[in-house]
Amino acid sequence: RIQVDPAAIANQGLTLEDVRSALTQANVNGPKGTVDAASQSFTIGANDQLSDADGYRNTIISYKGGAPVRLGDVARVVDGVENDQLAAWANGKPAVLLDVRRQPGANIVQTVDSIKKLLPELRDLLPANVHLDVFADRTVTIRASVEDVEFTLMLTIGLVIAVIFVFLRRLWATVIPSVAVPLSILGTFALMSFAAFSLDNLSLMALTVATGFVVDDAIVMIENIVRYIEKGREPKDAAETGAKEIGFTVLSLTVSLVAVFLPLLLMPGVTGRLFKEFAIVLSIAVGISMIVSLTLTPMMCAYLLRRENVPHEDVETGAKGGGRRDWWDRLVAAYARSLDWVFGHQRLTMLVLTATVALTVLLFVSMPKGLLPEQDTGMITGVVQADETIAFEAMLERTRRVAEALRADPAVTGVAAFVGAGSINPTLNQGQLSIVLKPRSQRDGLAELLPRLQRTVERIPGVALFLKPVQDIALDNRVAPTEYQYALTEVNEEELGRFAERMTAALQKRPELTDVDNNLAANGLQLNLTINRDQASRLGVPIQTIDDTLYSAFGQRQISTIFTQLNQYRVVLEVDPKFRTSADLLNRLSVRGSGSGVLTGSNATSFGQATSSNSATPSGIGSQGNTGIAIGAGGTIPMASLVEAKVINAPLVISHQNQLPAVTISFNVANGYSLSDAVEAISEVEGTIDMPAQIRGSFIGKAAEFSSSMLDEVLLILASLVVIYIVLGVLYESYI
Repeated sequence: RIQVDPAAIANQGLTLEDVRSALTQANVNGPKGTVDAASQSFTIGANDQLSDADGYRNTIISYKGGAPVRLGDVARVVDGVENDQLAAWANGKPAVLLDVRRQPGANIVQTVDSIKKLLPELRDLLPANVHLDVFADRTVTIRASVEDVEFTLMLTIGLVIAVIFVFLRRLWATVIPSVAVPLSILGTFALMSFAAFSLDNLSLMALTVATGFVVDDAIVMIENIVRYIEKGREPKDAAETGAKEIGFTVLSLTVSLVAVFLPLLLMPGVTGRLFKEFAIVLSIAVGISMIVSLTLTPMMCAYLLRRENVPHEDVETGAKGGGRRDWWDRLVAAYARSLDWVFGHQRLTMLVLTATVALTVLLFVSMPKGLLPEQDTGMITGVVQADETIAFEAMLERTRRVAEALRADPAVTGVAAFVGAGSINPTLNQGQLSIVLKPRSQRDGLAELLPRLQRTVERIPGVALFLKPVQDIALDNRVAPTEYQYALTEVNEEELGRFAERMTAALQKRPELTDVDNNLAANGLQLNLTINRDQASRLGVPIQTIDDTLYSAFGQRQISTIFTQLNQYRVVLEVDPKFRTSADLLNRLSVRGSGSGVLTGSNATSFGQATSSNSATPSGIGSQGNTGIAIGAGGTIPMASLVEAKVINAPLVISHQNQLPAVTISFNVANGYSLSDAVEAISEVEGTIDMPAQIRGSFIGKAAEFSSSMLDEVLLILASLVVIYIVLGVLYESYI
């Protein structure tokens, strides 16, 4: 970093552009060719590169009175950071935060395991005082979630087998349908591998749901076969007769089940992509179970069931032999009596059916709706927001105080923070936080934790904190302080900003919403310089020279690059930071002109008083003075002679969506309300603020996906019903 003293270069008759030009030419890295001798060839190399701060410090940039002027005479040359308007720390210590993301299609658990194996090797390459640690691992909750689903799957299998045994009360009659479960799952695994699916929460959930379905076909088959054995038929004959008789029923059961899930494959958007794997895995499992039930189950019944192990039915009473099944006979008799009652009250039964359907529709319409349930992954992202006029150092200090306050909470194990405008923070007045929580068993849930963390920060003045839990499924890569967003677009930026503020204020009053804010950021401060073009032209100062001088002074300008074997280091030109806080810095800058002239009286500009009525205007910049400034031919010209400064309000950032100026309103759903309530509230507010038709409002991210999925959900249910009735009608050739 080359930090120029403006007074020192002025004393040497130099400008920032002189310094930049000299340094740009002092460090080059280009090909120089070869020299071919009679029998040998030589490549040409030279010490044309400067490799460190000492080399730059000793570089001659000019001569004065025959004596060399070195860079070290007019500037401090130091090794430092590339951008001093960025800062990050983890758990109170300065840090470089490295966010590692998997490639599309890669398995996240395997990727993280590979990285962890690599860490010891990387640590050996670092200095002893530099620590390389894993701050947060998203796979911890993923692994725990998968383990929970795996346990649920095994528990489901055990419960299904237990239920079969309770009702069949025979060992082999329980074993035979139970075999269908592992065979169906193994077959599903094979087809999942062929389809490039992985064992994730969705596929395991599908297998868990399918566990109850895959035994249905086998139970139906074995019950029919056992029925014939109970009547005295030989097992092999009973298996053949029972399989022929019930085969079509098993087929219709399977096809109707698959028909329910087929419409899921047609769902558009992210929801459709999510449930595509679920629907396919479930359909595969059910299809394989049908094949097992039609082939393996009858064969096992024929060879494993014995007539002597199956009590025969009393032809006269219809009762099963053996006192062990008395309770079953009583249950069947009770069911028969209830069935007789229903047959005797057909009109009432149909009324109950109609009322049930109507109540189902009513409940569907009235129930709160959302897109995806909120997950507790053990991580929270936070956005610290301050006044739009805040300086970097002040923002750094406030964010540090917020991070330390959050670290003090007993549920928090670590806090990382990042401050500075860049790819993460769109503006300087925002800081990004990553908060790692203790395991769920050692802390409160998110409903209690999030409000508590926000109350902790309320004691810190000048900041607002927005928190949202990290979710496994992210539908949008947009940087936002809250979970949901609503965007307004309009060509007229002034009108857009006015109605965006009006709508934000109205939404903040709605109980369904919380953490309502927008990204307008229109009250930042701008030091607006009005260039006297006529004067600059007369003095031979191009507008480009004025811009370049300002950029070199204030913009952390990268003017060259140092190339090494391991890395590339930028050379940054700037004014010495100790002069940045001076209100009369512009008075110290000068440019070189090619003309000549004398500026006197009202033609000269002195930055002695403020010309803006803005209370934030620093003293010392911006008014016309009466002191004449003589300019020699080709000499340096004070910047004050060419510009007039005024502090105005200006936006920190101008957002666009669909190529139009846009304002994004961010919000979270308040406790006790659903996303559908929030969407309805926003629609109501939009209709009450008299917003012009040319201002278009639309949900983005999760909220947009929710809005589109609501209509798709209704169509999906109707499509499933239609498909089921079509399939059953085709199979049974009857509308009844």
